[in-house]
Amino acid sequence: ADATHHGYNIRRETFDPILRHRALDDARIEFYQGWTVEAPLGEDGRVVGVRARNAKQGRTMCLLAPLSVGADGRPSVIGRAVQTRLSRCDNHRTFFVSYYRDLALATGRTSQLWFWKRDIAYAFPCDQGHTLLCIAMHRDDVADVEQDLDRRFHDYFKQLPDAPAMDAATRVARVTRGKGMHTIRRHHRSQGVA
Repeated sequence: ADATHHGYNIRRETFDPILRHRALDDARIEFYQGWTVEAPLGEDGRVVGVRARNAKQGRTMCLLAPLSVGADGRPSVIGRAVQTRLSRCDNHRTFFVSYYRDLALATGRTSQLWFWKRDIAYAFPCDQGHTLLCIAMHRDDVADVEQDLDRRFHDYFKQLPDAPAMDAATRVARVTRGKGMHTIRRHHRSQGVA
């Protein structure tokens, strides 16, 4: 397309092995597979690292670092443990998501976005011929869709302007539902953590 900026939508099953491989090949990185962060470690009001646990081995360890990054999603262990002021905005939506293979979009390999009635719908082309489809549906309309979720999800996209070629594609993942996906932002003044 003509866009001066672009991004990539890469599925976790493709991206995670690439990231692991790069980490293992970099002598500056210590890679701890199978370990889960349990809590940040504090000293004089500053985060100085994390405590991690390997459940399979029944062991814990402390990792010290000048900066600990809580990049572990919405229910972030670090985000909850650090004293934060939480901003929450209810968007009144339930999200339905699935992947299709070989889905032709009117935009080619460029993402599509629809503001349709009270909903928002997305189509994000990903790696290896997959496309992520998402409906951010107003919560008052959810009950009708859930009666026959697979069919209603599929048919929902067929009604949109410049609709994807749904019937020529194959759904390759179940339709998952994210309820209460309100917008959250954590504000903190802690040192040593992001």
